[in-house]
Amino acid sequence: MNIIKYAGYEGTAELDLDSFVCRGKILFIDDLVTYQADSPKDIEAAFKEAVDDYVATCEELGREPQKPLSGTFNVRISPELHKAARVRAAADETSLNEMVAAAIQCYVIGVEHVVNNHTHSHQYISVNSSEQVFDLYTSAVANKALTKVIAGVH
Repeated sequence: MNIIKYAGYEGTAELDLDSFVCRGKILFIDDLVTYQADSPKDIEAAFKEAVDDYVATCEELGREPQKPLSGTFNVRISPELHKAARVRAAADETSLNEMVAAAIQCYVIGVEHVVNNHTHSHQYISVNSSEQVFDLYTSAVANKALTKVIAGVH
């Protein structure tokens, strides 16, 4: 599945080999908005038209169109991991939110470094994949090691 973007929205771009069409839907909103095109080169235009139509329809109905993802979400973890994360954040003199955001960046993006506002030495490790970054970061958190990961991930 490919993701396309327009006006703050993301949508899917999928090839349906049974029907010989490209189709998709707007992601991360509660309303179901779908679109399709006869060829892959036309799917982006169909997506943009669907987003514009969705926004216009909401306006006609007198309601705000939903914006995808607020930046706030709940995560369920074990009490032991929650405590370990709070202790690690306190030791690093950072917030739990900042620590979780850094861990998610390491996992999803393969960020080049983790920035913590603390004053102790770090061990620098070069890695080549986002999986290695995530493994090293989670290992460091679990072992309460003070490791700064430098990733060579593109």
